[in-house]
Amino acid sequence: MTAVIEESLRQTLTQRSTTKRTRKPVKLTTVSGLGVPPGVDLDDSAALLNLKNSW
Repeated sequence: MTAVIEESLRQTLTQRSTTKRTRKPVKLTTVSGLGVPPGVDLDDSAALLNLKNSW
């Protein structure tokens, strides 16, 4: 059973690496403003949630 799974995985990975997929370009939405307010830590998700809820 292990050999069957390994062979299937090899075939799948080989197909993925040789098949060229077309991806849609990603559009990033930006906003105007002064950026992050002083004292805001973008690495602190709980503080960001509190800040968002306080607006």
